[in-house]
Amino acid sequence: MIDYHIHSHFSPDASSDMKEVIEKAINSGLKEICFTDHMDYDFAPAFNRSLRFEFDPEIYLPTLEKYKKEYKSDIRILSGIELGLQPHMIKESNDVINSYEFDFVLGSVHNVSKLDLTGKEVLDFANEELWTRYFEEMLFCIENIDRINSIGHFDVPKRYHEKFARFEITNSHKEKIIEIFKLMIEKEIALEINTAGFKYGLNDNNPSIDFIDIYVELGGQLFTIGSDSHNVNQVGKGIEEGLKMLQLQGVQYISTFKNQELIQKKIDKFI
Repeated sequence: MIDYHIHSHFSPDASSDMKEVIEKAINSGLKEICFTDHMDYDFAPAFNRSLRFEFDPEIYLPTLEKYKKEYKSDIRILSGIELGLQPHMIKESNDVINSYEFDFVLGSVHNVSKLDLTGKEVLDFANEELWTRYFEEMLFCIENIDRINSIGHFDVPKRYHEKFARFEITNSHKEKIIEIFKLMIEKEIALEINTAGFKYGLNDNNPSIDFIDIYVELGGQLFTIGSDSHNVNQVGKGIEEGLKMLQLQGVQYISTFKNQELIQKKIDKFI
């Protein structure tokens, strides 16, 4: 199996040491993992405004290189980053991507209008307005950030508030979603299958199958998959089911990366 969305203690909302995660992944039969710790510039999480969702690449990357060498005969380990996408942080986002050699850049929207999606402040938005702003800000970031490899948990507002979980793709939303997917296809940016949707009680991955259908109908064939694990017990959760779901959609390959170069691998290899 493969897991391209894993957090370690370098993310302030995660609890497990990298070494612990790697050994759990090996024992669970994973063949390839990518650490994607949070780099969310100008982000004050609702649960603790004093926390910074940033790490020091000068410590993070050498630590990963050490483990890549230590475990190279047991598992393939990639150095990634989950980059928080915000329209006013374009320069900072491009700077970190272009200054360091990450294997994989996962772009994720965690804020709308600078507000944490997990917090109560976003409940002041009407359902329609929240989703409209969410897609508009995502599109702007994809247009202006240099090298994103995959877009994480595409419909993530569903996770945190019942109000936004009640979402249906309207014609106006569909137009913006199609615009985003067409740009992703043009720029060879993959769509992540994030298996943590089930953990949040959604009874589906993020994104749900209706989004995946639109992407595939448009010709999208690049997918990454990740558990979005924040502790060692979540590593690899739901990955096999997610890969089998993609096969049912006619998808034969999963996207992997090295030095941000796309490498397509047969899904069969990981099941």
